[in-house]
Amino acid sequence: MYIYVNKDVYSGEWKNGKKHGHGTYVFAATGMKYIGEWYENKFLKGKWTYPNGTCFEGEFQSNKPKGHGVWRLENGNEVHGSYDQLIVPI
Repeated sequence: MYIYVNKDVYSGEWKNGKKHGHGTYVFAATGMKYIGEWYENKFLKGKWTYPNGTCFEGEFQSNKPKGHGVWRLENGNEVHGSYDQLIVPI
């Protein structure tokens, strides 16, 4: 387990000094939590939960939902799909 200066907490596997394998990360400032697989410090596949209970479970790229996944909303609704991240030029 590692507690960061900003009070975030990571508990899980490491490889070459990076979060790699299965682990849990809790964001102290927001109360969000990610539980799942990591690849070289990045979310790979798992569950990202918000304090209100809303969560995304599925695949990630660059720590954002990408690929197949399910959003489960606090009201019980679910949105299944394949997600992509758009880059919007400024």
